[in-house]
Amino acid sequence: MFTNRTPMPTDPAIVRRLDMLCARVLARLPQPASRASTTIDQMSYSHIVQETTARVNCFYEPCIVCVLQGNKKSLVGDREFDYGRGASLYVAVDMPSSYYIYNVSKEHPFLTISFDINNEIISHILNELLAATPNLPTTSGDYGLSVDVMSPHLLDVLLQLTALESTDDANAKRILAPALLTQLYYYLITSQHGPYIRNFFNKGSSRAAIYRVINHLKRHFTEEEDIEGLAQNIAYMQPSTFFKHFKHVTGLSPLQYKKRLRLIEAKKLIEIEHLPVSQSAYKVGYDSLSQFSRDFKRLFEISPSDLGKHALIV
Repeated sequence: MFTNRTPMPTDPAIVRRLDMLCARVLARLPQPASRASTTIDQMSYSHIVQETTARVNCFYEPCIVCVLQGNKKSLVGDREFDYGRGASLYVAVDMPSSYYIYNVSKEHPFLTISFDINNEIISHILNELLAATPNLPTTSGDYGLSVDVMSPHLLDVLLQLTALESTDDANAKRILAPALLTQLYYYLITSQHGPYIRNFFNKGSSRAAIYRVINHLKRHFTEEEDIEGLAQNIAYMQPSTFFKHFKHVTGLSPLQYKKRLRLIEAKKLIEIEHLPVSQSAYKVGYDSLSQFSRDFKRLFEISPSDLGKHALIV
């Protein structure tokens, strides 16, 4: 398994900025929460105090995550990303993943600032950069996730955004937040994330083709699909080429990816909406309840019926 590890920051100026950001997030989100929206659109905070003793299976949606404190290990396909304080994570597409959070406690929580991906801002910046520098570098890597360390410039933008978020001035937020978010994306695009971002926004690239297929699968995962038809009609690739690129981006085959979408959605239906197991299975596209139960337990290490009982007790 390939492992990507980001170094801990040692520069006193970087550490000082991170400490200030931690204090601001804790002031706005004093109680633990896996994700809490803020007064700035597309920006959220997280405050987690418990380590995960077993891996948590999930789907990462397209986002930017800036880690202020604590450590996280994300397992995506055959790759492991081990990152912590001072790291930034860019998720280009919906990625099936599992993760562990470690090196955290009530006194030393896992703190992050996250942003939903704004394609409009990214496209604008890329067009401006390409107009000035037509041959911007890309990367041969197809992966839909990248990790880098945050620069002082990026941290300064986060300090401005968190200061703005804590004010009661709605006009300031409405007028200034878009400009600050544009700066945030600029520093991401000109960092080590840049080649990966450009790959997915190049409409003629294989990554953009896989992105189209992923968006289609997200909308139609309950339906039976001809995977070769997806390759030819949406990705515009030969099936063998499509399968190769899809697995490079997501770490899974198209069928495995669709199955993971179904199981994650079924878990939500059972755990949050308290639907019966059989209804949840059929609602996400399974015809066989026994097959659903086997797949569910293999992924989540608990049977769907046991999860349903636990959810009702909680």
